[in-house]
Amino acid sequence: MKKLVLIDERTEGNDRGAFVLHWVENIVEYSIVTDRDGTKSRIAKPAMQQSKTERPYSDEHQRRTIEAELQQTHC
Repeated sequence: MKKLVLIDERTEGNDRGAFVLHWVENIVEYSIVTDRDGTKSRIAKPAMQQSKTERPYSDEHQRRTIEAELQQTHC
């Protein structure tokens, strides 16, 4: 399941910018290994994947709207 862990804001001046959302997701990585006798096995290993998405805005109204949405979903 993907979880929002941090929200940053990047500003570009003149009420322009973007909210940068930092996500973490628990995943399972699989590896195929060959034993000495030639048999193959699949090994599962838990891992964490990080990603970022941006929610750009071009004026103060858009900024406040996005900020309100993020507060509702992050709380």
